[in-house]
Amino acid sequence: MRVLLCGLPVEGIAVVPFAAASTPGECSRLIKEVDGPALVLVTFPGEAGEEFARRSASLYRDKRFFLVTGSASLEQWARLEAAGVTPLAPEDVDPVVKNAVAFRGREPVELGAARGVENEALQEELKRNPVRPLLLPVTAVTGLRGGCGKTFLMAALAAAFARAVPGVPVSVCTDDRITVPGGVKVLPAGTSPAALRGTGLVLAERPFSPSLAEEFDRVLVVSRADGVSLGRLAALDKGFPPGKFALVFNAADKVALGDDVLPFPCAAVVPGMRSQGFDAGVLRVLKYLCGDDYVFTEKPKRGLFAGLLSRRVG
Repeated sequence: MRVLLCGLPVEGIAVVPFAAASTPGECSRLIKEVDGPALVLVTFPGEAGEEFARRSASLYRDKRFFLVTGSASLEQWARLEAAGVTPLAPEDVDPVVKNAVAFRGREPVELGAARGVENEALQEELKRNPVRPLLLPVTAVTGLRGGCGKTFLMAALAAAFARAVPGVPVSVCTDDRITVPGGVKVLPAGTSPAALRGTGLVLAERPFSPSLAEEFDRVLVVSRADGVSLGRLAALDKGFPPGKFALVFNAADKVALGDDVLPFPCAAVVPGMRSQGFDAGVLRVLKYLCGDDYVFTEKPKRGLFAGLLSRRVG
């Protein structure tokens, strides 16, 4: 199958195109002139690339269109698929082109379905064609004392993310025995953060140390709101790297200390598991970790994460 390159060359792609053009006008003429099926790689960056790929795919239905992009959010992925365009990471281009004869294009998915995470058809489509994860932070989950609930909270975060964004990998690193939903990978606590970067959402249990900022993108410090825990927090040095450390108060309804006393900002206050606000608190932590790239629309249900932690080892 002939390959057409529309846009600028992308580093790391070895495929030699049948023909190429570098401006939208020239690319439109090229696609029109090539009669019959062809594989079209669109490499224009940003919104211009998405718009060109979607418009061209609607006009030339005998050709397969791919938008070469470093990352695609769930909503962007759905927009492209609905128009008959498949997003591809640069490293995926060569194997797709090599197997172009056997490659089956994905069925379009309606954009409205992408926002309904409980839509069964979308979930099945995402299982067949997983979304390439954005560069989610590799996060250390730690605490200043034992029994603060960091293992259970980590399992709840993984479960909530896996349920809200099916198809994006989730890994938890812990030596405790936990029960997590299917699709969540459990790895040893000592797994190297560098080896997991770029593989989806990663949550790794670690002992507290200021040096965690050197290994991890984010550090969640889980704490209770009792006097002993608050005293330990207040006694910490205030010179932690900005943007790296964040507090999550677990099994708490409110916190007496103000932000000016805490050593790092508070990402969320998560009530106890039996509280109706527990699920919403977990989703607030995910919002802090993932930013605006993922939309968590799941309606909180009481007891949603009950039974995740089977038993603690050690």
